[in-house]
Amino acid sequence: MDTRAAPATIELGDELQLKDGARLIARSARIIVGKRVAIGAHCDITATLADIVIGDYCRIAGEVYLATGNHRFARADQLIMEQGCSFEPVRIGSDCWFGRRAMVLPGVTIGDGCVVAAGAIVTRDVPPMSVVAGIPARVIKQRQ
Repeated sequence: MDTRAAPATIELGDELQLKDGARLIARSARIIVGKRVAIGAHCDITATLADIVIGDYCRIAGEVYLATGNHRFARADQLIMEQGCSFEPVRIGSDCWFGRRAMVLPGVTIGDGCVVAAGAIVTRDVPPMSVVAGIPARVIKQRQ
């Protein structure tokens, strides 16, 4: 866990399971993790200038990536490295399950009770009780 850029905080709920190699990095932002959450091996959860909130009872498999920052690239007349970055919060509801190597990009809110398939890249909000898969992730069914 890394909170070098102040003000930054990482708040961990009761009964957290944090597997080997998982990284939680907050840079001028907060990471808030609910109770009874499991974060798998080699996950990368990085909050820079915007918060990441993970609800209660979530299961996050290995190598999942959650981040609040992204490079700007819209201008073709300027080098990408000179366009800076944008930062938006990520919010994960309670009782969600993320398959291995899923990614959640900045600005996304995932509702309660969602399942994110292995390898999915979530680029937009996901309604509660949805199952999403693919690149970009799409709703493939609703939980009953």
